[in-house]
Amino acid sequence: MFFLEEFTRFGRYVRAIEDNEKVAESLGVPIGRCKTLSFMLSVL
Repeated sequence: MFFLEEFTRFGRYVRAIEDNEKVAESLGVPIGRCKTLSFMLSVL
């Protein structure tokens, strides 16, 4: 998980959504896809 969080685009997206979801969405972050993938990873 550390590698995903620190070294991938997905990790940057998740941190952006954490900070401010509306701003992240306006910058083009795929909010729905990231939330779905985060949920799927948390189940593992």
